[in-house]
Order: sequence, then structure tokens, then C-alpha cells
Amino acid sequence: MRISQEHVLGFSEARDQGYSPLTSEYCERTEGWMLENVIADMVRGGIDWCVVRLSFGTAVWRKHMKKITNHHFPDL
Repeated sequence: MRISQEHVLGFSEARDQGYSPLTSEYCERTEGWMLENVIADMVRGGIDWCVVRLSFGTAVWRKHMKKITNHHFPDL
């Protein structure tokens, strides 16, 4: 699987754009199949993601989930 450059961000760039780590680092050579499975799941789920290449491998990051606040939920 070839990861498009639009999904590759640097550490600071990913953090500044609201992404946070979802996985630990994968070695693309030996664990690329796991990386591909995680990305496929993200695409299927419609989740905004990127990869960050770090010193020991490549990690998948996802956009922060928005918190629900100031909502009143009726008693059940």
C-alpha cells in the first residue's frame, strides 16, 4: 500500500491540526500489513487520519473527537 503524501504529516504539524496518536509506531518493512489494516479501518469508518513518520517507524494519528457539552439529557 502506498500512502499518499496528503496523509503524511510531521509531528508538530499533525498536533497543530488537531490530530493525536492512535497507534504506536509500525515498522513499514515488517509490520506494513498492520499499518494497512488500521488505515483501511479508518477509511471505512470515515475517520479523519494521517500518518506521522517518527524515528522508529510510522504511527497512525486521528483527529480529536469533539466533546459533547452543555446538553441536557432527559432522565430515563
